[in-house]
Amino acid sequence: MYKELKELGWRHLYTGKASEILIKEDKVIKFYSKDVKIYDCEPLVDLKHLPEVPNLIAYETNQYAMMEYIEGCPMNKCSSGELERMIPLILSYFDKCCEAGWIPNKLSLHHFIWNHKKGLRVIDFTRYLKINNMSKQLKEMIIKREKESILNQINQEIERRVTFKYA
Repeated sequence: MYKELKELGWRHLYTGKASEILIKEDKVIKFYSKDVKIYDCEPLVDLKHLPEVPNLIAYETNQYAMMEYIEGCPMNKCSSGELERMIPLILSYFDKCCEAGWIPNKLSLHHFIWNHKKGLRVIDFTRYLKINNMSKQLKEMIIKREKESILNQINQEIERRVTFKYA
């Protein structure tokens, strides 16, 4: 299927450890590595009502996902002021995911995209954790850890920019 898509005008966008991404116009297809068990589609389906989540067009579990292409500025490239303004949006996103049964897990700044028309968007759902059978104590511990992790990343990025600016 991959070869046929390239012949139809899809072009390479990104290759990572667990996936390869092709793009055509306003859509991307993420092909998952056969060596890695990925559960990207399940959270995408369950969280599709959230405005931060891209529209899922088609998928086959552990094979591929086709979704809308998200344009914008990855958070690791945004200004310090933009990063600070996004903190409440990210925390709200975490809460909405948890209410829907998922914990955003091991996110990095580059998983968040700022789109000036649509606001905060998220592009990677690979490591999300399903809450369903988790104890309340474990769930609260993981949520706290993950929120602290992304806030620490934001603060470190802001600090790095300030230090770099005045070095």
